[in-house]
Amino acid sequence: MERWIITWLRGHEGFAPRSKTGSGYRWERDDHWATKVRIALSPSGGGGLQGMRTVTHRRTDIGDAHQLVELDIDAALISTVAKGIAGGAIGLGTVGGIAAALGTGDAATFLAAFLPTVAVGLSAAIITAKSWAGTLRRGLDRALDAITSPELHAIRRRTGVLGDISKAIETLFR
Repeated sequence: MERWIITWLRGHEGFAPRSKTGSGYRWERDDHWATKVRIALSPSGGGGLQGMRTVTHRRTDIGDAHQLVELDIDAALISTVAKGIAGGAIGLGTVGGIAAALGTGDAATFLAAFLPTVAVGLSAAIITAKSWAGTLRRGLDRALDAITSPELHAIRRRTGVLGDISKAIETLFR
């Protein structure tokens, strides 16, 4: 099982092991250009975990024939980005409202510029966070499926010129 975890995270997700943990590894995204090209040409084209800087996997034996595999990601970046979008929208709405109200000094003019800007910005923050979280959830599901059923994912190898290029890069930079 450990071999399948390493194969998937390294070969399909583009991560490199950073440190050993108690029952697995802490992985960091490999930003080397050769890894990016290899992942782009791979059958998976990079999974949903690519947006994360680190992934931690743990494997625990449960009885004689079963193992528990856990993938842990730090999704704090999603919250940070969403808060940044929301903060930017509030700032932009405030500046726009002040600029609109300068000539009149009217609170209604300020609110007419402020509220729509903030509403659009907050909506964008929520949509971004939900979309990104969904992508990560699908990426985790896909990775766990691939780790537990490697025979299903080994079939999807690229053939032809792209397959040859992908194999050459894989061999060259391993």
